[in-house]
Amino acid sequence: MRRRRLFILLVLFAVVGIAVWHFFFREKEVKSDQGVLTLYGNVDIRQVDLGFQVGGRIIKLYVEEGDSVKAGSLLGELDPTPFQESVQQNTAQLGVMSANLDKLLVGTREEEIAQLRAAVQEKEADLANAEALL
Repeated sequence: MRRRRLFILLVLFAVVGIAVWHFFFREKEVKSDQGVLTLYGNVDIRQVDLGFQVGGRIIKLYVEEGDSVKAGSLLGELDPTPFQESVQQNTAQLGVMSANLDKLLVGTREEEIAQLRAAVQEKEADLANAEALL
C-alpha cells in the first residue's frame, strides 16, 4: 500500500512538473518568437544566369548589380568575333562555289550544274544566317 501511494505521488509530481514547465517556460519561448524568423543583413548574388539567343562571351555589361531593368532592355553585349569569322568563312566558301559554278558552266553536264547551283544556294543561305546572327 505504501509503495502504491509512493508511486502515485511520483507520477503526480512528474505530471505537475511537466505542466509547470510547459506553461511557464515553453510558452515564453513561443510568445517571444511568435513563429516568425527575422534575419538582418544583405544578400549578395554573385552568379546570375542570363539567356541569350546564341552562346558567346560577354564583352560589355550595361547594368550594375542592384539596377532596375525593364523587360526587353539591353543588359550586355556579346563578343562579335566568332560571328564575324563565320561570315568571312561563309563568304569565302561562297566565292569558291561561285568560281566552281562558273568553271562548270563553261562546259559540263546539266547534272553537275544543278548540283553546284544547289551548293551555291546552300552557302548563300549559310551566309544570310551568319549575317543575321551578327
